[in-house]
Amino acid sequence: NGKVFVDNLGEFTEIRKKISEYFPEDIRLNKIATRCMKIAQSGQYNFSRCMKRNEIVAARLAETEFINEAIHIIFLLNKKYKLFYKWMPRTLKNLKILGEKTYFLIEELVKLPTGAVNRKFQIIEEISADVILEMKNQNIVPRQLTSDFLQDYGPFVQHKIEDEKLRNWNPAMD
Repeated sequence: NGKVFVDNLGEFTEIRKKISEYFPEDIRLNKIATRCMKIAQSGQYNFSRCMKRNEIVAARLAETEFINEAIHIIFLLNKKYKLFYKWMPRTLKNLKILGEKTYFLIEELVKLPTGAVNRKFQIIEEISADVILEMKNQNIVPRQLTSDFLQDYGPFVQHKIEDEKLRNWNPAMD
């Protein structure tokens, strides 16, 4: 993102320009499909299961995985590269699509005490619902799908990929 002061041959500028064009759409879709699977498993499924079993450390790991994957999918939906973790939150807040809302929901999530399971789960579900709605708005998944579980959307996203080899890749694999 910094200013280039000298590039006499133009090679650096050309590489930078190519990188700034973002991922090819098939790669972006594959990454979105994978994020759907991981968000569903870590946040929508495993977080509450761990808390019911009083597995606090496992629940915290699931919550952290959910946060990382939720931020990643918001970057993908904005067609922006996910940054190094210490810069992600500030940049997330400024993303046009779901950025600010997701930032404040995640901030609330991490500030809540461990025992606030119901509110934590509500936040996880709200972020997941927002992602589903945005994927429908971007025509990444069919509008008629009604599931609120992101894992159900991963295969639909994967099916949109044109490259046969990548399309047949398991969206649960990263």
